[in-house]
Amino acid sequence: GNAWYNALQMTLEKRLSHGFTILANYSWSKSLDNIPVGADVSSPMLAASITMPYNFPNFKSLDQGPSDFDYRQNFVVSYVWQMPALAHANSLVRVVAGSWVIAGITSAQSGPPLTLFAGSDTSLTGIGKESVNVVGQNLYQSGPCANQAPCVDWLVPSAFSLPAPGQFGNLGKGRLRGPGSFNTDAGIYKNFPFREKVTVQFRVEFFNIFNRANFLNVSNLSSTGYSVGSLGDSLSGAGFGNILGAHDPRIGQLALKATF
Repeated sequence: GNAWYNALQMTLEKRLSHGFTILANYSWSKSLDNIPVGADVSSPMLAASITMPYNFPNFKSLDQGPSDFDYRQNFVVSYVWQMPALAHANSLVRVVAGSWVIAGITSAQSGPPLTLFAGSDTSLTGIGKESVNVVGQNLYQSGPCANQAPCVDWLVPSAFSLPAPGQFGNLGKGRLRGPGSFNTDAGIYKNFPFREKVTVQFRVEFFNIFNRANFLNVSNLSSTGYSVGSLGDSLSGAGFGNILGAHDPRIGQLALKATF
């Protein structure tokens, strides 16, 4: 197999001063390869089979496309703010309101590649991983599925069709995209020194603090019996083009830690 990677990578950093530091990273990248979906480079035939037989001309053409991990845009920013100690305030105000630390990390990512399978041996080659044909202009839609929650309609079923018997589809690997994600984890904590060698730290932490619904990729079990997982979907499978799950909602936790 072969792989090609190109990227623009940028980093912005403000070192700690006046109690505040921030580090931001952004990448705009493209990773392509001609390895079958779900395969690894050391033993591809153990993980997934090729789409076309080896003796066909240009047999790798339908397996050439975005890598399984090809997220075109990635942005991550982390930040820490050490609030003032309020040294000139009275002792009660210093203990209650002074020297808190607020920290967090925010990440945004574009959608992962999505590969569609016919879900049956339309090419009559015995492989059973044929692609589908694109017959429509509008491929994506968004909205809740009727009487099935949580569920989001992501693809338009009528925009795709099965290949004719003995034919392969024209939609290559990873030509579609799943939903992107946006997440913020944040927390606030404060150290309370009791003795020279004993400190108690109180923490309040939130994961996905804005409670954003970050949907998983289109996924279902195909009619041929293999699970295409988060990397692909089968046209003949039930609930084609639907998203049936999401990452964790907002989760909060309190912690008390003693250091001695």
